[in-house]
Amino acid sequence: MKMAKATSKDLDAAIDLAGVIENVCQGYYPSKPDADEDDQTFFDPDDREHLKAFHDRVMAIVKPAPGGLHRVSGGMHTILHNDIVDPDDDVLGLHPRLVAALEAVTTLAEIRAALAFQQRVQPWMLECFGAEIAADEIERNHRFFEEASELVQAGGMTRSEAHQLVDYTWSRPVGEKNQEAGGVMVTFAAWCLAHGIDMHAAGETELARISVPETVAKIRAKQAAKPKHSPLPEAPAARGQS
Repeated sequence: MKMAKATSKDLDAAIDLAGVIENVCQGYYPSKPDADEDDQTFFDPDDREHLKAFHDRVMAIVKPAPGGLHRVSGGMHTILHNDIVDPDDDVLGLHPRLVAALEAVTTLAEIRAALAFQQRVQPWMLECFGAEIAADEIERNHRFFEEASELVQAGGMTRSEAHQLVDYTWSRPVGEKNQEAGGVMVTFAAWCLAHGIDMHAAGETELARISVPETVAKIRAKQAAKPKHSPLPEAPAARGQS
């Protein structure tokens, strides 16, 4: 259902008219805003002059905004019957379905922010490693596995548990990358929820940390010293000394 929207003049007229009618109902004379002190105080419904003053006051309010009262009352009727406000609330609150829709929009905004985060990682990768290493799938496998291992280690996983899961995973058929990437996203979000961590905030903090020029220089130096043709980020001896 659609309804013409009330203008500011319509709303002012409705408020003024409501005030005049309320005053008359309470027995007060329908004075004008610029009334003199000599004007009547009380309204007499049997006095023709009082009735004429009431009529003139109403017309003075309504005429400048023709159709305004209908737009105001009709507009409110439309709002109340278009699932815009909560029908069970005594005040003008959003309808529950709109509240749910706004929450869904917030979730969508978080998803878009995550996508933007992925795109913002790329220039950092190119700056640190160059296009070839940044796009090296084997290298990305190694570094992701390293970081994921460090994460679950920080979460309390033991070396034995890690080895058991490696043996279990590599005994199964190879998965499909898109589906597995989705699984990583879901299980990582669930891990963060269980450990009380905001995954988006953690990602932003880390990206800011590693984007500092001094940190970029250290990462480049570490990459340059990395053992060739090895999944390890540094030689075992050097790692044991760090």
